[in-house]
Amino acid sequence: MSVKDLNFTQNMPKLKSLELESVPILSLDGLANHPSLNTLSIDSCYELTDGKAIAGLSALQSLHLGVLLYDFSLPDLQNLTALEEVLCNSRYLGHFSHMPSIKSLYCFLDGDEISAEPLRGMNSLSTLIISGSLDYISNDWENVLKDLPKLEKLSILGDPLDTSRDYRGLFSGIKVKELIFDENVIDSAHTPQIPLSLSNMEDNNTTETLILTQAEIKNLDDDSDNFTANAKAFLSHFKALKRLGLRGNKLEKSGLFRGTQRSGRAGHFR
Repeated sequence: MSVKDLNFTQNMPKLKSLELESVPILSLDGLANHPSLNTLSIDSCYELTDGKAIAGLSALQSLHLGVLLYDFSLPDLQNLTALEEVLCNSRYLGHFSHMPSIKSLYCFLDGDEISAEPLRGMNSLSTLIISGSLDYISNDWENVLKDLPKLEKLSILGDPLDTSRDYRGLFSGIKVKELIFDENVIDSAHTPQIPLSLSNMEDNNTTETLILTQAEIKNLDDDSDNFTANAKAFLSHFKALKRLGLRGNKLEKSGLFRGTQRSGRAGHFR
């Protein structure tokens, strides 16, 4: 019985969840066609190069692919009709293309001109978390995300963004109930910066929760980064807010909320 090819799992027909982290496995072949496995997490298994056995896990509902070798290969996973939750590097997005069963997607951005096309048709997707610099994405993300009928929560864990690019569409073009702009959990030393044209922003009548953590708003109209002044204009477009979280932002003593109406819970945390 070999541990490195997971053959021991063939004697575990009731196994529901398997977590593999920093173990020297060479193959997933032992998992092939496992009848009941519904949760699989693989992270930092640097001797593993082939994930073809995953395609035979018909009961799989949750798949987490963390840090793996760059040449780790995946098959198309379209036949995994029970799959609802995915965590993966953007290199593997194409293997989940247009899967209507996926409800939650956590994607680590890696590469250049990363397209959102694989997300088109993910009509059950309600939660999307994007980690990494949005400078890597192509120009189709706003249009694709706007067409996802169930999308309710969008979290952007971002690095400082390209100050010449206008990201206003992520805030006023995509209508989600919960919008979170936070630090990158991988490199929290980076402060998120949001460059956008405030004069061209549209009103957002959908978002009820907005969280900005240590974010700086850069107004491309005048190249200013005064958080208090820019935040007033920025927040005035969110007409449906019930919860507002400003965490570690650079508020001036003049006060962000002077002359504005508070809605729900608002405040400056930490």
